[in-house]
Amino acid sequence: MRNPTSRSHRNGTRGQGLVEFALIMPVLMLIVMGIFDFGRVMIAYASTSNALRDAARFATLYGDSEPRPYLQCDEIERRARQALFANAITVMIEYIKEDNPTVIYENCEKDDGTPLTDNDFESGDLLRIRVTASVQFVTPLISSSIPKVDLEFHAQRTIAKTFLLGQNR
Repeated sequence: MRNPTSRSHRNGTRGQGLVEFALIMPVLMLIVMGIFDFGRVMIAYASTSNALRDAARFATLYGDSEPRPYLQCDEIERRARQALFANAITVMIEYIKEDNPTVIYENCEKDDGTPLTDNDFESGDLLRIRVTASVQFVTPLISSSIPKVDLEFHAQRTIAKTFLLGQNR
């Protein structure tokens, strides 16, 4: 014979696991999406940093073709923009004279708008590249309070026009 009290107790707990899961599911999804957003920001940070280093490396190391690599602003900018998950990437290329640090040329142009040439530089002048990018969050709750994260990077290299290798003294 069955005990009626045990059956009624069992009916009262039916669906308890489903209710508990429904209560914890939004918090669990928020944590998972937060981890996903954090991963996207870290990938954007690393890839933007690597793209900037690649652009600076190109400008200072690759060959002696004409125009010199440090004057190829389009290629420097293209390399600096190769970042994953980053939006609104702006690239600023600045040239700073060694003898007068206040003289700055921006984006391969002089102040009057004429393009820079190899004669405008000497060994020891600086090339500075600034990259600003932003990463937008995917998680609705996070994106409503923090819509984006701005990343800003700088790279600076010294322009070396000529090297004398193997010179006898």
